[in-house]
Amino acid sequence: MIYTIYQLNLKKNKFCIYKVVRVCEASLVLDQCLACIWNSSLVTTTIEQGNPQDIEFTCTPARDEREHGGKFCIYVAPFFEEMDHNTNFVTWSSVA
Repeated sequence: MIYTIYQLNLKKNKFCIYKVVRVCEASLVLDQCLACIWNSSLVTTTIEQGNPQDIEFTCTPARDEREHGGKFCIYVAPFFEEMDHNTNFVTWSSVA
């Protein structure tokens, strides 16, 4: 198992104070993200502007000889539809 920890930070933005962040599995064979819903995500969390948050999740295991596992993607969306949506407001960095 590969445990991954990232620190998420929401840059200052007067139009969006909260963001929802979801980490989903990605495919090595398809070379793309696999969209997921909250209960099949590796982790789903809410981050608040000015309050960096660590997220921890376990990368997916190998599925077969072509899908080695461990690849993931990060989806970001506004907490409410009316909020400004710009993924550039969220930054992340590996902490482990």
